[in-house]
Amino acid sequence: MVLPSVESSPVLLFRFTSKADEELIEAVKERLKDAGLLVTLSTTQKEIEREAELAKLVKPTTTALVGFGSVGDGTLRNNAVHEHFTVSGRENFVRFPDTYPKDVNSITEYDSFGLFTSADRAMLVWSILDSVNVLPAEKLSSTLSRKLDDLGVPYLHSRHYYYQNLASMGFSRANLKIGDDDDPERSSQSLRHVLQDSGLVDVVAPTHIPHIQNKIVKETLNVRTGAPLTAMRDYYGEEIAFYFAWMNHFSYWLIFPGLLGLTIYTLRLYRGDTVDTCDLTPFHGLGTFLWGVLFLRYWEREEARLSYAWGTYGDTLAKKKYGARPEFEGELKPSPVTGALEKHYSSTKRRLKYVVSAVVTSILLAGAGFVMILSLNLQGYVRPRDDRGRWGQDHDHPFYYPMLATFAEEG
Repeated sequence: MVLPSVESSPVLLFRFTSKADEELIEAVKERLKDAGLLVTLSTTQKEIEREAELAKLVKPTTTALVGFGSVGDGTLRNNAVHEHFTVSGRENFVRFPDTYPKDVNSITEYDSFGLFTSADRAMLVWSILDSVNVLPAEKLSSTLSRKLDDLGVPYLHSRHYYYQNLASMGFSRANLKIGDDDDPERSSQSLRHVLQDSGLVDVVAPTHIPHIQNKIVKETLNVRTGAPLTAMRDYYGEEIAFYFAWMNHFSYWLIFPGLLGLTIYTLRLYRGDTVDTCDLTPFHGLGTFLWGVLFLRYWEREEARLSYAWGTYGDTLAKKKYGARPEFEGELKPSPVTGALEKHYSSTKRRLKYVVSAVVTSILLAGAGFVMILSLNLQGYVRPRDDRGRWGQDHDHPFYYPMLATFAEEG
């Protein structure tokens, strides 16, 4: 099957709260429509392809990798070369549904051009949405901005309100060294961030496509196949797919320590040993240590393989867009890398929180260590008299508490 056209189906859900009245909702709709977003928070194929180029979305091309010693004709199936999508070179990325390899993934559905999956669409529309500011370029006010002013919702960058406060105190524009780009009446914040920060919108999320979702759930619950990772990536995005990839890898690798522990436990019962007297217990610890080392190394290989196959070896659009939380607190400053305005949290405040966290953690660890020492005394594991060569007197042992150790004595 093919995904419905992006013009006819909603991609993102935009839910207003009870704080937003009809007049505000209509003003938001008009602003989104001016920015090329349909009222249903979808867009056009032309806009979504243009945004894919601007966002440098990585997509597989129609050029496949060819290797020696591989099966059949030497083509490594579905291992296409990954490149940044461009509108001018779109023919290099088009994979029409009737030619896309169905045996690789039977769940994923692409658009009618074979370009974008549902996850690609959601990220691209989200990217377009985040680029929409409250005020259009070169406009000083609008119906939406006036409505936000009436509600007392700030929509200009915080530095501009700071300049305005200084100007109201008598400072001149020349003294403040305000350039054209710093004009407090020209630079507004992202519409989505303003609406979510003010509580006018509480949900912005991709919409579901029920039949694809049901197929993924059915395959995930199938014991023989497990979670369909590629289908999850194409539907939910890379972050969700990597989570399930980790869980799949972790679940399979737990088989070894599980079998090792069960074998040693069975032998211990057969021989009548305890945890303290069983000579196989150290080997179980050694086996678990080696398992942990190999587990991490093989996961790094699997992660690198999936990262290349999914085109996520660099900064992805998902990281840039979904990672920008409106709840993140900070001061707007130009990025030292891109020059774009980004929220930055004070390094001094961050270090102070690190110190407080370290103090609290140290106190909790000390408490846990003290409880462990008390438990060892109650169980009779701390017995200085068993090693007089090291502990001449009972009170020489720093962790020995006679009052508690007596409870572990026989009788």
